[in-house]
Amino acid sequence: MSLNRKKLLYAFVALPYHTRLSIMEQLKLIDEDNRGLPDNERFASCFDRAEKQNRLNDVWDLVESRQATS
Repeated sequence: MSLNRKKLLYAFVALPYHTRLSIMEQLKLIDEDNRGLPDNERFASCFDRAEKQNRLNDVWDLVESRQATS
């Protein structure tokens, strides 16, 4: 699958806050360094980490599954 990062970001931001946080925690993309950051910076850091770890497809899969239940 060719992942469209912009589409992923829009879909992610459209989810409720607790769902976004749950996805990032489930994928272990939040660490102590970014827990104290403002939300937008925290999630940007998580996306950067996901990209570096080649896990954006994992984020996409969880975002899609949560969209269906939101």
